[in-house]
Amino acid sequence: MAAENQDFTLYQGEDEQVDFYVTDSDGSPKTLTGAGIEWGMWLSGTRLLTKTTGSGASLVNGLGTNDIVRVAIAKADSISLQPGAYYHECRIVLSGSEQVIAVGHVLLKLSMTKD
Repeated sequence: MAAENQDFTLYQGEDEQVDFYVTDSDGSPKTLTGAGIEWGMWLSGTRLLTKTTGSGASLVNGLGTNDIVRVAIAKADSISLQPGAYYHECRIVLSGSEQVIAVGHVLLKLSMTKD
């Protein structure tokens, strides 16, 4: 089941790292070793950013083994985007099974020092 309301704030042209903690149905850390990751950010149904395993998305250890999905957003990813509210979603593929693990909104704020 997806963790909903995984909202975060980002400033234009900012390097940011977002972590999603993944758990089993009983709340224990879910081992994601070997999982593929796809994260995206949309505005009005148009995908503007994509991060995948090895290309901005990775697995890291938290309380368990590889139970955190980490998404790295670089300056170049957001510098030309307009401030506003964007939708984001993260999906994993593990042992042939696909699961949405996190959904929410990104509040992109204006940065006067972005250049």
